[in-house]
Amino acid sequence: MTATAPRRSSTPAEPSGSPVTTYYLLIAGTSILVLVGLALVLSTTSNYALRADSGASPYRLFLTQAIALVIGLIGLVVGSHLSLAWWKKLAPFVLGVSILMLALVPFVGKDVGGNKNWIILPGGMSLPAFGAREAWASRCSSAWCSPPLGGN
Repeated sequence: MTATAPRRSSTPAEPSGSPVTTYYLLIAGTSILVLVGLALVLSTTSNYALRADSGASPYRLFLTQAIALVIGLIGLVVGSHLSLAWWKKLAPFVLGVSILMLALVPFVGKDVGGNKNWIILPGGMSLPAFGAREAWASRCSSAWCSPPLGGN
C-alpha cells in the first residue's frame, strides 16, 4: 500500500507574518540599491575629480549626488502623503510642462558630449526626456485608473 498526502482543507490558509512585511522588504531592497549606487558614484567620481581639478576635494561630485538623493527623498516623503485625487489633478499639468520643455530642446538645448538634449535651469541642468517619461507614466496611470466615460 502506498502513502498519500492528507486532503487539503477547503478554507484558505491564513497569510503568515505581518501585512507590512512586503513594505519593509521593498524599503530594504531599495535602500540597498541606493547605497550601492552611491558607493559606485563615490568610487568613480573621486578619481575623476582628483584628475580633473588639482587641489579640489575628491568628494565634490559625490556631494552633489548625495544632495540630489536627499532632495529626492524629501520629494518622496512629501509625494507619498498627497492624496490620489491631488496626483490625478496634477498629472495633466506636469505632462504639459514636460512637453513644453521637450519642445524647447532644439532651440535652447546645451551640447554635452555630443548630445544636445540638456536644458540649463536655475541651479543646474535638466534632461527633459526623464521628466517627460515620468509625466507620461503619471498621466497614463491617472487615465487608466479613472472610470470609463459613459458609465460601466
